[in-house]
Order: sequence, then C-alpha cells, then structure tokens
Amino acid sequence: MNNSTFAVFTVALLAVTVSLGIAAVPQLISLQGKLTDVSGTPVPDGTYQVTFTIYDSEIGGDSKWSEINPAVVAVDGAFDVLLGSINPIHNSVFSDEGRWLGITLAGDDEMTPRWRIGSAPFAQRVSTIDGSAGGTISGAVTLNGRVDVGLDSVGVSIDLHNGSGLPTVTIFNAEQNGGGIYLNDENGVSQILMYPDPDGSGARMYIDGGMIITGTAVTGILEITGGSDLAEPFAISDSVSLPVGALVVIDDKNPGELKMSAVPYDRRVAGVVSGAGGINPGLTLKQGNVPGNGRNIALTGRVYALATASNGGIIPGDLLTTSKLPGYAMKATDKGRRDGAVVGKAMTALEKGEGLILVLVNLQ
Repeated sequence: MNNSTFAVFTVALLAVTVSLGIAAVPQLISLQGKLTDVSGTPVPDGTYQVTFTIYDSEIGGDSKWSEINPAVVAVDGAFDVLLGSINPIHNSVFSDEGRWLGITLAGDDEMTPRWRIGSAPFAQRVSTIDGSAGGTISGAVTLNGRVDVGLDSVGVSIDLHNGSGLPTVTIFNAEQNGGGIYLNDENGVSQILMYPDPDGSGARMYIDGGMIITGTAVTGILEITGGSDLAEPFAISDSVSLPVGALVVIDDKNPGELKMSAVPYDRRVAGVVSGAGGINPGLTLKQGNVPGNGRNIALTGRVYALATASNGGIIPGDLLTTSKLPGYAMKATDKGRRDGAVVGKAMTALEKGEGLILVLVNLQ
C-alpha cells in the first residue's frame, strides 16, 4: 500500500484548553478523510492502524503531536476519527501559525502531501474572550501586555475572586463616585477602598480595620480622625484599679513602669490614662521588642482627665498638677512647686467638687 494517498473531506477544530462555558471543551479534532491508492481507488474495506502526526512544517520539520490509532475503520476508503482520543492535543500544539497533518498507515511510508491545518470559521475569534452569556476561565492565565475591559452600564464591576468565590478585588464603575477599586477580606467585606471624591476634588483611599506596614511609610500629610492624643502603652506597677482619665507618675521602684499619682506637685508625673470622655488615642507609639502591653498613657494632645477643685476652681488655661486625691489633677497655684510637676493646661472648667475636664497634655 505504498502507493496510497489521502484526501480530506472535513476537519473541525474542537480542542481548547481554556473553558469559556459551563462544560469543559474536549481536546479533540474531528477528522474525516478518504484513503485511496495513487489511481484514486479506495483502499479495501477494513480496520487499519494509522499514525497521525502534527508537524510545524509542510516538509520535514518537528513533530508537535502524534498518536497511533490501531482501529481506524475504512469503508469505501472513507474514515472518521477523533484525533486526541488516545493522546490528548494540548493547545500549545497550535502556538504557531503553521501546522501540517501527516498520516501513515502501518507498514507504509507517510502519505504525501501533508495536509495544511486551517481553522473553523468561529475559531477566528480565538484572540477574544466572549462572555456576553457569562463564562469561566479555568487554570493559570498569563497576560503579556495591556488588557482593556469596557464597562457599558453604571454599577457593573470586575471581580477577582478567592477560592471561596467571594470577591477580593472589585474594580467598579459606580455613578455615585465615578469608579474605583475595593480590596476585600476573606469574607468579602471591603477593607481598602480607593476612589475619587464625588466632587472631583481628588482620589481618596479608605482603610477599614487594622493595617500593618512592615518597613517605612512616607507621606506628605497624615490626618488622623480616630482620636485626639498621642499615647504610649506602659506597664502599671501597682495593683490598684486604674480608671481612664487618671494621672500617672513614674514608679521609681520599678524601672520603666508607672503607677497612679497620689501626692501633690509630683515631679514624676508622666501623663493621663487615655480613653475617658469618649476620646481615644489618635496615635499609639509602640516598639515591638520593648514591653509595653499595659495601659495607653496620653503623653500629649487633648484628653479628658479626672480633676478636683480642692485647690480652687479650675478655669480654661489653668496649669494642672497632681493632687493628694489618687489619680486626680488640681490647679497648680504654687509657683515654687509646680516646675516639672505640670501635666498640662485645662481646656474646660470645674467650679467645685470632682469631675472630668478636658486637658491639653503638655508635660513641663
């Protein structure tokens, strides 16, 4: 049968590794053809062993894929097979333009000429991804170059999902803010939001929840809206319950620790326990390798503090110091004793008794 030839009737390309629909696309090529001798006479009816090979050249070249099918049935020379049913055809086989199919019957040389593989009409759209009816791209995808996605209506978005299917990155086009990006946590809750102001004054970035930055963060302007004082956590040495707003002093018997104030004009005064009156620390200083898992102590800024009018009524602008009432501030009237013992200035008044006053912490 060395004089056999090959004629192709129909070829349909069905093989694609990427799935663009609900079901996976088979990695197969449907091939119909006819085996004849050099005079055009069909080969005898029967079952033949046929080797199919895809080359990168019409003559010679390298084999990109091959399989041996031991049961090709020919009737009046005509046969119908699915290439790839024995050895799947990966999409990398067609990574270049030129591909030729070679056919060899067992015991014969490869038939000539090789058949140039073309594409089915709809395969011309392989350079696009159609998703008008929805679709899924499975597996790793590498995109080299620019990717443009057109959004036609208000409110539509591009969601990048994690393994649970919840969107972790959303690029959206919303009418209220002109578009932006959401970065979400594992539950789909937006943690980082980046989008322009509605009035067009510029882009903003919002971070919900905690944020950890490893390294150095550099910024031109830092606006803190979560609190009004600068605090640092300190270990508290005594076992007395320490209320928010209480004045604390350096504990000279326990290095690095603080305790509640208890004597007037104490030059060891260190600050005020932050958190009273609904004002929280706006900035907390802490070094990871230094103990400091105690209470946040306001070192500067605005904070509510416990105060007593036992040394006279307090008015805004009065200097404040420690008093004999544990944890309470009083007016610092003794100029000879207040040097080094002032915790700050009163910003609100206390005519009599005890209560909370707003203090501008400024140790001096």
